[in-house]
Amino acid sequence: MAQIVDRFEGEYAILLDGEDVLEVRKTDLAEGIAEGDAVFLGKDGIWQKDAAETKNKQERIAKKMNALWE
Repeated sequence: MAQIVDRFEGEYAILLDGEDVLEVRKTDLAEGIAEGDAVFLGKDGIWQKDAAETKNKQERIAKKMNALWE
């Protein structure tokens, strides 16, 4: 399961992993990572965006939102 970037607080990114919360320094994130992105820890110790999981998550949320409005 990928971690999700919940928010940024000061110099930290707050990641959600199920019910666990991780605080990661922004300097340990790859460039361009935003709130809501799914991320994974790369072999180099830098958190990378999981583009496929981020897209899947966005599509699941869009389907749920559309179902609410139908």
